[in-house]
Amino acid sequence: MTILPPSRAARALVPLALVLAAPALSAPPALVLLPLDSPPYLAGIAAEISAIAAKAATPRFRVIGPDAAARLFPGDALARLAACADVACRAGVLSPLGAGLVLGGALTQGDTAYEVHLWLLDAAHQRQVASLDRSILIASRRLEADMKEALPKMLAGQAEPNGKIAVTVSPGGAVVSIDDSPAGTGGAVSEEVSPGKHRVVIREEGYLSVERWLTVGPGETVRLDEKLVPAGGHGKPVGEAERRRPSRGLLPPAGWAALAVAAAAFGTGLYFGGTANSLDHRVGRIDANGVDQGLTRAQALQGLGDARTANYLFAGAGAALAVAVVFAVLQPGGQKAPESETKAALWNWP
Repeated sequence: MTILPPSRAARALVPLALVLAAPALSAPPALVLLPLDSPPYLAGIAAEISAIAAKAATPRFRVIGPDAAARLFPGDALARLAACADVACRAGVLSPLGAGLVLGGALTQGDTAYEVHLWLLDAAHQRQVASLDRSILIASRRLEADMKEALPKMLAGQAEPNGKIAVTVSPGGAVVSIDDSPAGTGGAVSEEVSPGKHRVVIREEGYLSVERWLTVGPGETVRLDEKLVPAGGHGKPVGEAERRRPSRGLLPPAGWAALAVAAAAFGTGLYFGGTANSLDHRVGRIDANGVDQGLTRAQALQGLGDARTANYLFAGAGAALAVAVVFAVLQPGGQKAPESETKAALWNWP
């Protein structure tokens, strides 16, 4: 049996030690995926984002998933972490727990878009490695695609630059808002935004409002040029006096008076005509005793007068009705307004 000198024995054990230590030396660093802070109804989408992050991190990190991470943090640590608004606060919560590299954030939902806010923190050195802010339209299917595209870059420590929206409007006094927040007033407005979908609304009194959805990529400037259309559609805005001008009725007062006279004359004519007709039916009528029920001379004259009065009243009612029609046709502003003016009045009604 050959005994090696101590120095030669130590040199012989080095390769063995390296082989035994190789798994430990080559083990990837741990990445803790915190459960995203989100409302209960968004829990499924939050879990989907965590799954995409875990898959993107697997080649480079030893991933500790959200369920395991939640068990690692005692008490209200996660609640205190969700309440943090800066790196120092997050590091203050995570460092005592022995956490190293941590991915966390929040998921919320606005009226039209999901808002994704993620941060990658090196808790041991109390520094933020990268962050991700995305506004993703709810109606689209871009959530998964956007996360698959952005998360690998974030985990590699690449800072994602914001984009920019530049809006040029004519006329220059229009108010521009981006994602329901005022961005400026004037002919040219520029606003820095996070990558994703953004809603741009342009408003100016007397003009039709404009709404546009713009997709902005990282570091990209998207330009929007808009020329507003007057609400009246005649090349000029609708003025205040024009918007508040009282609408005209079907008839002027004189026309309504003539219509009332026609109605009264027609009703009175019906009364006298009915009386004359009743007397006329009694002429030549014989009762059960064979006695002629004919009219006296006075009654006959009365019936004749009632019939003549009824005819005069009917003629007067017809003349009054004709006068009312003439007033309806000839009154100023009595004609129907063009459709474009009607729409403008509805649009600008206060």
